[in-house]
Order: sequence, then structure tokens, then C-alpha cells
Amino acid sequence: DHYPGEIVPIKIKAYFSQRYRADINSLPILRGDGVVMPPLREKPLQSQEMVNGMPYHVLSWDTTLSGIKAGKHPISLSMEASLLIPQKRRQMSPFGGGGLFDDSIFNDPFFDSVLGGAQRKPIEVTSPEAVFNVIPLPSSDQPKNFTGAIGDFTLKVTASHQAVDVGEPIKLTVEILGSGNFDRVEAPLFPEGPDWKTYSPTANFTSQGNSYTGVKVFDQAIVAKSSAVQEIPSLSFSFFDPVKKTYI
Repeated sequence: DHYPGEIVPIKIKAYFSQRYRADINSLPILRGDGVVMPPLREKPLQSQEMVNGMPYHVLSWDTTLSGIKAGKHPISLSMEASLLIPQKRRQMSPFGGGGLFDDSIFNDPFFDSVLGGAQRKPIEVTSPEAVFNVIPLPSSDQPKNFTGAIGDFTLKVTASHQAVDVGEPIKLTVEILGSGNFDRVEAPLFPEGPDWKTYSPTANFTSQGNSYTGVKVFDQAIVAKSSAVQEIPSLSFSFFDPVKKTYI
């Protein structure tokens, strides 16, 4: 079970028998509605594996799936390739079979290589169908400042200065670290009030190996309007933890 917008890491592996030479004609394509997959990198990781005693060339991609609406969504993956299959050149002898010019001579592998006996056979590699189940987020205890962030995050807030004159800007840096759908992570709202003037924050995301793990940094300028201000108000950020199945 997954939630709308939740990032679900997956690994795609395509196996090709080492008995044949294969040409890849397309990247794996997700088939199905209600689930999205980001574009794959063009060059997969290449390895070799034994399956039931047979050697295979293996192409691997690390990517993610994300449900966009609730429901049970049948999905599968497919990709197009071509196999170069050695082709026997059978020719009929004008003298009939069983003699000096028997056609068995033309089935010799030497003649296959000399005459270029290979056939390009287009194939479609398809995965078994699976059901990607997307369930609605709970609404009973959903925080008012929840913007759709799903994952596991921590919040850190720092100020460039803690002692300033009235009207002097302070740069507020908000860091949200962790793993999840960072595209739904928005800057915490600075509490409204007569004591502060605020400016729109800027955002920057730094990944840590993939698109769903890293830190998103928001920089925002704030200005105290009165000398009576003694502290910067606290900021809050809410997300849904899919493992604990609760809002944090």
C-alpha cells in the first residue's frame, strides 16, 4: 500500500541470454494508469547473472514509482530490443540429396560466418503485471500546514544574526533534510504579525545520490519592525510518515 505522491524506490532489471547478441531499441516504459515513473538514465548498469544454470547479460536501472490517485493500478514494464540470431543458409542441390553436392555443406558454421548468416529479430521484453495499490491519506488529523510531503524529514532553522538594529535584515535559513517527495516540500510559513516584515523565500535542493534523498534549503529575509521584538518566532513543518502511518 502506498499513498498519493509517495516516492517508492524500485529496481528494473532486464535479462538477455548470452547465447545471442542483443541491441536495445528503447528504454523500459511503464504501462498503466494512475502511476508515474521519472525518465530513466540512458545508460544502465551492466552485469552478468546465472539463472537456472544459464548465463545472462543484465541491464539495471534504479528509479522510482509514484501513485497519483487512489485505487488499485495494474502496471507492467516493457522495452524493445533486437536479437541477432545466426541463420542457417539452406540451399537445394541441383543433383538431389545424398550425393557429392548434398546441401549439408551449406549448413557448415564456416559458411554462415562468410555469408553473413544472421537474422535481426525484433522482440518486446515485458515484465509480469503487478498491482500498485494507492490508498488515500488520512484526513482526520491532517495538520493545516501539510503540503503533501511524504517521507522521513527533519527541520533545522538558523538565523544569520541574533542581535540587530530595527530595520536591519536577518537571513533565515530553513533546512529540511531526509528522504521523500521533495517536490511537495514547501517552505514553512513565517507567522504573520505586526512585528515583522518578510520576503519570499528562495529554494535550493541538493541530492544525496538520488532525487528523493537530500536537503532542501530555503533562504528568507526577515526584518524586525520594533525594538520590542525579543525573539524570532518558531517555524513548523508537517509531513506524513508512510512507515509509522501518521503525520509528524
